[in-house]
Amino acid sequence: MKTLKEKKQCIQPKHPKLGIQKQCELIGLSRSSYYRQIQVNQESPENLEIMSLIDKEYTDHPFYGACQLRTIYLDDELLEIFDAQRQLSKAGKKIIPNVFSNRPGTGPIKDFRKSWKTACKEAGVPGRIFHDLRRPAVRNMVRSGIPERVAMMISGHKTRAVFERYNVVSEDDLMVVARKQEKYLKNQLGTISGTVDPNPK
Repeated sequence: MKTLKEKKQCIQPKHPKLGIQKQCELIGLSRSSYYRQIQVNQESPENLEIMSLIDKEYTDHPFYGACQLRTIYLDDELLEIFDAQRQLSKAGKKIIPNVFSNRPGTGPIKDFRKSWKTACKEAGVPGRIFHDLRRPAVRNMVRSGIPERVAMMISGHKTRAVFERYNVVSEDDLMVVARKQEKYLKNQLGTISGTVDPNPK
């Protein structure tokens, strides 16, 4: 009995009388299996290695599931960082599997706490915890008008209850509301400052 690989090798794409579908039927090979092999052979070595890394990740951690996959488009700043990493990968002619690699590109960043502490001190916010960035990220998305459901998909929050813990209302938010309300009232035809005429002309 022939193996799957041997069956695929029997297919002659330019056979003068038999089409690929008929050849697949005769040797007991599904047409999709044949074309899938063709597609894989056309992939670049770089893409094949990336796909292999993805397969390994989900083989080692099957509990992640497809629902854990999230699509996040990069802004210009992050795109520049990833482009620099890609150029480093091309220069070394190898795949760098880490999203944020060390300077030589030989592995992941093992510990960034010292650099983080220095950066916070120079930014005038000493003692800031890295996880603290999660809260302003959620707040910025919501305040910029991004629908909460979309923001939850980006942040990875699965329940609204947990999401709301990060979407905290601040004093600045309350001040914005007060200004908007004041502006609205000033635009109305009121007889007394701060009230609205119930019967505008």
